[in-house]
Amino acid sequence: IRRPPRSTLFPSTTLFRSADLRVALGYDEWNLYGVSYGTRLALTVLRDGPEGVRSVVLDSTYPPEADGIADFPSNARRAFDQLFSGCAQDPACNEAYGDIELRLFKVVDSWNVSPVTVPVVDLIGGAQYEAVVDGAGLMGVVFQSLYAETIIPLLPKLIDEIESGDTAQLGQILSIFLANGEFFSPGMHFSVQCNEEVAFADPAEVSASTEGLPYIGQISEESILQSSRAFGFCDDWGAGRAAATENDPVESEIPTLVLAGSYDPITPPADGRAVADRLANAFFFEFPGLGHGVTGAGECPLGVMIDFLDNPAAAPAADCISTLTGPVWVLETRVPGPPSGVSLVAFEISPLGLTFSGLVPDGWEDLGNGTYARMNGALDQTAVVVQGYPGEIADDLITGLLESLPLDNETLEEEPFDDGSRLWRKLSNRTFGLDLNILVVESEGATFLVMVLSQVGELKMATEEVLEPVARSLEAS
Repeated sequence: IRRPPRSTLFPSTTLFRSADLRVALGYDEWNLYGVSYGTRLALTVLRDGPEGVRSVVLDSTYPPEADGIADFPSNARRAFDQLFSGCAQDPACNEAYGDIELRLFKVVDSWNVSPVTVPVVDLIGGAQYEAVVDGAGLMGVVFQSLYAETIIPLLPKLIDEIESGDTAQLGQILSIFLANGEFFSPGMHFSVQCNEEVAFADPAEVSASTEGLPYIGQISEESILQSSRAFGFCDDWGAGRAAATENDPVESEIPTLVLAGSYDPITPPADGRAVADRLANAFFFEFPGLGHGVTGAGECPLGVMIDFLDNPAAAPAADCISTLTGPVWVLETRVPGPPSGVSLVAFEISPLGLTFSGLVPDGWEDLGNGTYARMNGALDQTAVVVQGYPGEIADDLITGLLESLPLDNETLEEEPFDDGSRLWRKLSNRTFGLDLNILVVESEGATFLVMVLSQVGELKMATEEVLEPVARSLEAS
């Protein structure tokens, strides 16, 4: 068995009795890397077992001494203010959307009286639901969206859309959140938070924390562990109470890099800065326009971290931060994506035993095996799949494909499409809230398939500028 390098990056989320684990794995030293709750674990290692720790990276810091319940409303309000002021201070965003704070809260008031129904898709299992969203729920969606640097730039546009009654983009965001929930354990969350956080919270401070913050208070009340309900719940949950030291600040001389995002709604930059001030050899950096978990949000924070790990004793190069101006607000009209005028480029592939060539959209990301995605923003699911198969298998191909897709209804529209030399079968439906259009043809001992998924309002573009010209171009090599 080959021994790994003596110094390597190791996620703090796997550490328990870290010194013993490090020795068992054969490392002389290692680096701790914690994100969100992982930063609390890393700080615990610094306090309880720092032997062999070469350096620490804390991304979106959750300090042991922080009162995550009583501080929640003010932290959330700070992030909402970042959103509102960020758009107001950007001339283009302000001109396009105006006072988004006022507009959002008007919708919240309206939806609290008359909730709306929003289509939501289970992106993992394929099931579709009608989600009832009230004003408090909408506030929760915006709050959760402030975690992600890819969704933050869309929020003014989202507020504009929902005010006009267009909830398509809201449904896409809710679908993403539903999928993310598959990777979250509520039981573990309750046990840890009840034991380490609620146990040290002051009920009076928690009760007073939402005073003067009526809209933010709705988010708190939606969450069991971010409101006064937490105390009774945790008594019933029975997770016990951590030792008092688990609520104490951590001090250390081990080199530490502390990173924060300016839009982070749950672990504000001030918490990271306070932790860095107590660590003798810490470097703190805040990244404009980023949310929670900055090291996964772009080249700049990742580059700062890598430079630090190369030499933890020196301040890392961080000049790239000066180039970050904040969110690049999405200012398009309600139809997402670029305007019409998709250009096509040549390609040749052999994904399934048949070599064939044709045209695909220029600039769309090649995901492999004949799949190309437009990737125009975090919520853009527009894509084209181009396949060629040896043999004439159209019927079997269509049957298998349609059985594997969760369609909006059982009625499948089918019509012919003549490309000038071949007569294709065109099938249309909806899946995952997207328009689905498929062309299939048998031609000279081969079968070709072109499938396009397109956003609501883009059917004409998807059909005339992608589906049909791509189909016309396909030829076996």
